[in-house]
Amino acid sequence: MTHGLIVLNQDRRLEYLYTFLNSKLPILPVKTLEEFKRGVYSNNFKFIILPIRGVNDTGYIDGTDIQLTDDILIKLSKKDIYTGLISTFLKPLAEKYHFRLVSYLTDDFAIKNNYITVEGIIETIVNQSDKAIYGSNVAILGYGKLGAICAKVLNTMKANVTIVARSDKDRLHASIYDFAVSDYLEFANKITQYDFIINTVPSMVLTNNMLEQLNGTETMIIDVSSPPYGLDHQFAKTKEIKVFLLPGIPGKIAPKTSGFLLGESIYQHIIGGE
Repeated sequence: MTHGLIVLNQDRRLEYLYTFLNSKLPILPVKTLEEFKRGVYSNNFKFIILPIRGVNDTGYIDGTDIQLTDDILIKLSKKDIYTGLISTFLKPLAEKYHFRLVSYLTDDFAIKNNYITVEGIIETIVNQSDKAIYGSNVAILGYGKLGAICAKVLNTMKANVTIVARSDKDRLHASIYDFAVSDYLEFANKITQYDFIINTVPSMVLTNNMLEQLNGTETMIIDVSSPPYGLDHQFAKTKEIKVFLLPGIPGKIAPKTSGFLLGESIYQHIIGGE
């Protein structure tokens, strides 16, 4: 009996996720609408694993030609649908067609995945800069999970880390761990003092006025946020600022590790490990 279906696209993490889960329970990989329908219509499955970005606003599974139409959705009743992001399109359908949505992007996975992202940040600095992390002045924009882990790792490498955050609470938490802290107004006045600026915030926190100040400097910006990103990258290019946009680092530098971490997250849920 097929225990579940997994929809594969161009994301290599899904291949390793499939490898991990298939070593523990029967799972059928599908890539096309025809394969997906065959698996769903067999009714020989308990769950479906979707790609990380899930389903778009028109019902297409990310990176595939598979659209979740009514004839398919009816077959999902009482099944578990695992996805990374739960879209506004998918959520009401779960109630209508009585299937359960589960995000596999758990806090535990996010923490582990963020360490891989920090590896990618370090790799970029080492390969693209003639400055060492040791003794450098680093501004980290945002103090969520990724910002906190990045600060911790770079601090152990003896960088001078400053946390830039809007929230008084975030700045307080960072200061408790002995990091220098700054709001964005103070940061804007000192922006040229930093060797590396690492943005984790998915909004325009680096204004064009800030970027103007970096024109002709050696400051490197690494943006690891998601759309709409932390700055106007086209504008930054016109100022000849060294900027690297690096979304989705784990899937690019360590798809096997990241895929296995996703597999562990899903497997623990399947066997009731939550």
